[in-house]
Amino acid sequence: MTDQTPISATDRKRAQENATVQRNDAIERALLLCEFTGDGVIIGANENFAHLLGEPAEDLVGRRYHNLCHEGLQDPSTEPAFWQRLTDGQGQVAALRLAVQDRPPVWVRLAFTRLDTAERLPTRILAVGIDISRDGLARFNAQAKLGALDHAVALVEFTMDGEVVAANENYLKLTGYTLAEVMGQSHTLFCDKDTAASDAYRELWAALRRDQVCHGAYKRVGKNETDIWVRASYTPIRGADGKLERVLKIAYDITAERLSTAEYEAKLEAIDRAMAVVEFDLDGNVVSANDNFLSVMGYSPREILGQHHAMFCLPEFVRTREYADFWIALNQGQFQSGRFHRVGKHNRDVWIQATYNPVLDLRGKPRRIVKYATDVTEQVRLEQKIAARSQETAGVADRLGRTIEEINRSTETANKLANLTETKADEGGVALKSALESIELIQKSATGIAEIVRVISEIAGQTNLLAFNAEIEAARAGEHGIGFSVVAGEVRKLAERSSTAARDISRLIEESLVRIGMGTERAQAAQSAFSAIAASVGDTSSAIEVITRSALAQDEVARHIVTLIQELAAAAHDPA
Repeated sequence: MTDQTPISATDRKRAQENATVQRNDAIERALLLCEFTGDGVIIGANENFAHLLGEPAEDLVGRRYHNLCHEGLQDPSTEPAFWQRLTDGQGQVAALRLAVQDRPPVWVRLAFTRLDTAERLPTRILAVGIDISRDGLARFNAQAKLGALDHAVALVEFTMDGEVVAANENYLKLTGYTLAEVMGQSHTLFCDKDTAASDAYRELWAALRRDQVCHGAYKRVGKNETDIWVRASYTPIRGADGKLERVLKIAYDITAERLSTAEYEAKLEAIDRAMAVVEFDLDGNVVSANDNFLSVMGYSPREILGQHHAMFCLPEFVRTREYADFWIALNQGQFQSGRFHRVGKHNRDVWIQATYNPVLDLRGKPRRIVKYATDVTEQVRLEQKIAARSQETAGVADRLGRTIEEINRSTETANKLANLTETKADEGGVALKSALESIELIQKSATGIAEIVRVISEIAGQTNLLAFNAEIEAARAGEHGIGFSVVAGEVRKLAERSSTAARDISRLIEESLVRIGMGTERAQAAQSAFSAIAASVGDTSSAIEVITRSALAQDEVARHIVTLIQELAAAAHDPA
């Protein structure tokens, strides 16, 4: 057993003081220390704190607490209420970023406590802390990322049972709800009945409870039953005790993209139904073909998959430079379109109107060729028939044109003859009119002669009567009247002969007048006929002119028809 020397009270006190000094020295070396007045003005700071700020300790005295903090820091420790609680004796803790220049960010965790002082002495606040720059920076970066994520995407948190415990503005805007309307609600609020009752939905939450991250494209329902499509990830989050505590859902609105994709797919489906579609690799080998293409070419999928495009072409065409250049252009990403002659099964001629479309990868390089085609075989056959018929029609139209030219020449000749006839008829009418006037003058002269003959006849009658009376008187005179009787007899004979001659002349004049009257009537009839002929010839000439104009117009139309037929024939040979 060893003897122990009793420790005196003085030694014990000295040892306690020494331990306190050592403890304070250890705290001074290990921790950040800074004293403040009750309203946050620095009274003093140890070397660790000053070194962290990059300034001498004496330069910190008199500065306010909020001047130590990084500009823009939003923390309760910068508010007056924080310091009031410290003055009242309530300890406070803060993690903050300090204001340093030309140095990496500095983060500290400080514990604030009020120091006991004698009455009537100013309140003193001691801040004891540690440098958490590494952890603080990581937390700052994480918070910055979460902040950026919060602005960029829709975020919502659920319990492991699927109840909403938090949601950001983007998620609320996406679904159309307010925060009060979704807090505490089940995730099924955002699903239609069929989805909520499906096995896939139950498996989603079962997988989350197994700590599995689930992601994909999901159809959800917003307020007022509006359909929403999101690309989302559901991530289980563990608590401080290591147990699964919450599910964080990060979602992107892809409704517009989904609708656009659906519209695009609908268009492709419509194209697939309406057109012949076939895909080739860059070497020209068939990768796929739809039913329309198989029907047009007459093959089955097994017969063409992996085969080269050349199987659909004439062998002599495949050997041409044109065919080689065709595929070179496609491999360079150049679009090709037009009407192509192809060969179906059993060497059947097939005509297609097609486009060959290079499909580019993300680097803009061609990776395959898609061909969209329409069968125009019947149309080409019809065009060929039209071309053949158009040549025949062009020949007929040409002959028609020549016939019309002959008609034009004949009508021109007839028109000249009609004009000549009209001129001659006019001249005959004038001559006949002159003859008619002469006949009328003769008729007047004959009438005058008849009057003279009538007078002579009357004179002859009177002479004959006088001669007869003279003979009677001579007879009464006896032999003295014989000579006179002879003379009277001769006179009587002359009178009788004059009377007979006058009667003959009168009869002849009457016959002449009758014939002159008949001639006048016939001349008048002839004049009327000539006038009618002239008028008819004028009408005929006008009709011939109309025929001539019509023939010229018909000739122009025939020439136009020939031109159109030639253009039609050319179009039939070259439809492009």
